[in-house]
Amino acid sequence: MHKFIIAGLLLLVLKTYPAAAQTYIVDVSKHAIALEPTGSYRVVQVIDARADRTRLGAVYQGLDNVLTSATFAEPLEETLLRHILPTQPAAPARPVSMRVHVLSLGEDIRPSVETGTVELVVDFLEKRDQGYAVLATHGETLESTGLDVTGKLAPLLSQALRNSLLKLAALPANAAPLGPVLSEPEVLNGTGGIAAVRYPIQQEPLRRGIYRTFAEFQANQPSINQEPFVLTYRKRTGKQWDGAARIDANYLYMSPEKPERPVRDVWGLCDGEKLYILHRNDFFELQPQGCGYTFTGITPANSSDVAAATLLGGLAGGVLAGAISGGQPRPYEVHLASGRVVASAPALATDAQGFVQADTAAIYLYRRPDAVPSQTLKVVIDNQEVATLLPSSYVALGWRDRRHKITLCVQGAQQACYSFIPDFAVATYLECAIPSAVNEVPTFRRVLTKEGIFYVKRFRPRK
Repeated sequence: MHKFIIAGLLLLVLKTYPAAAQTYIVDVSKHAIALEPTGSYRVVQVIDARADRTRLGAVYQGLDNVLTSATFAEPLEETLLRHILPTQPAAPARPVSMRVHVLSLGEDIRPSVETGTVELVVDFLEKRDQGYAVLATHGETLESTGLDVTGKLAPLLSQALRNSLLKLAALPANAAPLGPVLSEPEVLNGTGGIAAVRYPIQQEPLRRGIYRTFAEFQANQPSINQEPFVLTYRKRTGKQWDGAARIDANYLYMSPEKPERPVRDVWGLCDGEKLYILHRNDFFELQPQGCGYTFTGITPANSSDVAAATLLGGLAGGVLAGAISGGQPRPYEVHLASGRVVASAPALATDAQGFVQADTAAIYLYRRPDAVPSQTLKVVIDNQEVATLLPSSYVALGWRDRRHKITLCVQGAQQACYSFIPDFAVATYLECAIPSAVNEVPTFRRVLTKEGIFYVKRFRPRK
C-alpha cells in the first residue's frame, strides 16, 4: 500500500487544512546544558524512535493565539547530538546511543496564566555482540508558567536533557542490561527499553491513600496514608455526561487542627480499589489502557476565547469565557513514563471521497514560470512517476507516514530530490524551479503558507 496520495486519485481541498502561522523554530543552541563531562559512558548517536516525527508539538503565537507547529530547524538527531556532545566525556568512556521515544512540547492557556510543557522519554543503549543492551531509562515532564511561555520551552528542554544525562553519568562501568538485549530493527522501531517498563502501580496491589506527586503514584506509594478521607458522588448535569458522577474528596474531621476539608494540592488518590486523578480541580476515575491510564475529564476553555475575553474584559472576562466555552466531556491519557496528562487524539475522520483528513499530510508542489518554460518535469515518489509539472501549475500530494520521510524527486534534463517529514497539522508548500538554462538542476524551496496558498489558487485550473 502506497504511503502517498496523488492528485489524480484524490483531490486535496485547501480549506481542509488551516492556514496556520509560520512554523515556530525551537532553538536550543542558546541554552547550553550545564553538565561537566564525567562518567563511564558517552553519547555518540541519537536515534529518533518517536511514533510521530512530524513536529515537536504546537505553541500559541501572536495576540490572537494562533496555534503554530513547533519544530527544530534541522533533524532531531543532528540537533540533539550537537547540543549534547559538549557535555560528554572523551574516550575511553564507552559509546552509547540515546534513543528518543517522546520529545513533545506544548502550551496550555488559562484565563490568568500560561503553562509551557516539555515531555522527554529516552533510554540509553550500548552496542554489544548480541545486540543492543538498554543501560538506563529516563522519562519526565517539566513545566513553566507565566504570561508568555513559548520562549521558556528551549531552556526546559535543555534541563530535561541534563536530567537524563545525569542518569547516564551515574552508571557504573559495565552496567548490567535492563531487560532483554534488542535487535537493530527493535531499536529503530522503539521496541523494548523504557517502552516495555511496567511500574509498581501496574503490578502491585493498590494501597489506599493520597498521592502528593506523580512519582508516588507511579511507585504505588501514597505518602498521605494516615488521614482518613471520604469520596462522595454527585450526578453531573447535561446529557453529554450520560449520568457520569462528579467526584468530591474530603478529609474527615480529626481535630481542630485537622478539620473536614476538601482534598486539594495533590496528584491523585486511591480508595483501595480504584484510582483517581485530580485534574483541573476535579477528581476523575482512572482506567488502565495499554501502557498507561485514561480518564474522561472536562474540555478546557478555547484558548482564543480566553485570550479575546481577557483582552476585552480583563481577568474576569477570561474566567467567564472559560466557563462558557469549556465544560464538555473529553478523553485524556496519563503517560506513565513521564507523568504528562494530554487530551486523547480524536478519532480519524474521512471525507466523502475517503480522504483521511486527520492523518494525512497535504503537500503542494508548484512551479512558476522559470528559465526553461518548455521543459516538463516528472514528479517521482518511491521510484514511481506520479505527475508532471509544467510552469504555472501545481501538484497536490498526500503523505500518510508519520515516522519516515517522503523523498520527492523531479526529473527533467537533470534530477533533484528533497526529503522531509511533512507537518500533518498544516499543509506544506514547496516551490520547484529550474534556475537557468545553463544549470538545469531543479531546486526546491519551502515557502510560507500564505505564499503557497496564493500561487496554488492562482494556478488552479479554471472551470
